[in-house]
Amino acid sequence: MLAVKHRLSAAVTLLAVVAMLVYPTFAQTNALQQTTDLVCNGVYYNGQLHFSYRYPPKWYVLDESQRAAIVGRGHKARPEQGPGVEAEHEQSAKISRYLFEAARKPKVEPGVPSVSIGSVNVSSAVPPVTPRQFLIALDRESRRSYPWYRSLILRPVDIDGVQFMQQRSMAAPNPNNLLFKIYIDNYAVALDGHIVAFSFIASTEDEVNGYAASLRSFKTTDSAPGCGSVGEKSPYH
Repeated sequence: MLAVKHRLSAAVTLLAVVAMLVYPTFAQTNALQQTTDLVCNGVYYNGQLHFSYRYPPKWYVLDESQRAAIVGRGHKARPEQGPGVEAEHEQSAKISRYLFEAARKPKVEPGVPSVSIGSVNVSSAVPPVTPRQFLIALDRESRRSYPWYRSLILRPVDIDGVQFMQQRSMAAPNPNNLLFKIYIDNYAVALDGHIVAFSFIASTEDEVNGYAASLRSFKTTDSAPGCGSVGEKSPYH
């Protein structure tokens, strides 16, 4: 049980760091290259986990170099995070993936509306990890990372027949400017032995509500109609 908790903690640490852009750890170039991914006509399709998602229209999809820059611009585990954190980060890279990111502007900065998707392989966890447990752990890691942070919502939601767990928070990404706050909406769903998490970030609650509505487009599917072969038009290769 302790090993499972340690592994889950490592997984959510990486996803909190990467998906919410708290503070990137170290570049995981191999993890960024998803050979089963496809993006075309405003839709992201994941061929490994068999789902599609239509991101907000006219948003910019980050290509591999942009994503690598975000993940790699930081540093390894910081000393103040305590012993063993670097090992957790290394372990987390083995079971977690940073799948996709799109933003309203071509350069992602704090407050720029964005959506990112990550996944954690929990297929061998005993007992099974639920989306609720995942988001509670993610919330705990976020408290360590933001200088000012407050949880607002943790609840199950049904989005067009798909059961998600929602976690909303408000945070100040800059310790020198606590008046500038961002809203973060995380949605987690269990899918084929993985927890898939969507993270929406915006500067107002109305904005994050609007962008999170795009999850109505989420579908489990074995194909991406009209997009050709998997990987053919992906920006990640």
